[in-house]
Parts: sequence; C-alpha cells; structure tokens
Amino acid sequence: MKIESLSSGINAEYGGLGGFINSLLSWKGWLVLARLTYSVYLLHIGLMCLLVAGLRAPMKVAPDFNFATWYLGVLSMSYLAAIILYISLEQPLAAIEASTYRKRK
Repeated sequence: MKIESLSSGINAEYGGLGGFINSLLSWKGWLVLARLTYSVYLLHIGLMCLLVAGLRAPMKVAPDFNFATWYLGVLSMSYLAAIILYISLEQPLAAIEASTYRKRK
C-alpha cells in the first residue's frame, strides 16, 4: 500500500502535477543544506575520535541524557565545522572552478 502511494506521488512529480510538494522539494535552500550535510558526514567521524580520545573515564550510557547531550554536542560541532569548511574552502574553490571552466562563446 505504501509503495503504491509513493510511486503515484513520484509519477505526479515527474508529470508536473506536484504542486506544493514540487515547490517544496525544488527549494534552493536544500542545495546548501546538502553540501553542509555531506561535509558533516566527512567531518563527524574525526571529530568523534578526537572527543573520545580526550575522555578521562569511559563513557556510560545512562538514562540521565548523557548520550543525548553528547549527540547534540557532536551534531552542533560538526555543523559548525562544516560551515567553516564550506565558507573557507568549498565556496572559493567553486568560484575558481566556475571562472576557469566557463563556457566561451
């Protein structure tokens, strides 16, 4: 049942009958978020290794939300590092690439 509804939604999008969903999925903000998410994917393992190596005692999973605060901390630091990486490296290199490989008329 779920497969049929998903496939009919995909077919409606492909046929140009998406409406609100089409405008939501084609929003330009998703492009920046996708680039940041890929950078977070690349950075979070190294960040977690650094944080775990700095622990003085073994981390215990307890019901007092230690794990949740650890997760939110790693998530926020990863996104902050991804923003810095995007602004300092990816965006200037993309501008250089665009000017270098510009189509000549």
